[in-house]
Amino acid sequence: MRLIDERTGLEVLDRHECLKLLAADHIGRVAVVDGGRPLVLPVNYVLDGESVLFRTAPGTKFDLAVRGANVAFEIDAADPLYHTGWSVLGNGLAEEVTDPAELARIADLPLRPWAAGEKPHVVRVRLEQLNGRRIVHVAEGLDEPAEAAE
Repeated sequence: MRLIDERTGLEVLDRHECLKLLAADHIGRVAVVDGGRPLVLPVNYVLDGESVLFRTAPGTKFDLAVRGANVAFEIDAADPLYHTGWSVLGNGLAEEVTDPAELARIADLPLRPWAAGEKPHVVRVRLEQLNGRRIVHVAEGLDEPAEAAE
């Protein structure tokens, strides 16, 4: 049974559905605070259990992971033709994976850098909090694409 937020009219996604959506995608955004300012960075990732893994080079993402920073991780999809979409947002601590046995196991996962250059560090975000929302049609007859504004 779908749970609809009465205030927003959005479907509230449970943790299981959020994990399912995370597992089906491979591009997301990591949000961090750098120098007191929010910074959102795109990453390609893989879901490993209930953690997000991504590779990175030394720099902002890596520096925050080494410090064990609390980060946000987000993915979404939208269909402007049908006015539908969803969003999944997780929060957790970022940490560098350094255990050789764990790195060997991760090497078998489909986690390959898309951008050029060495990405020698693996960062894990353990998703402590995870929630999602989906736009649903609340009125009958909205199964067809919306008419374009003239």
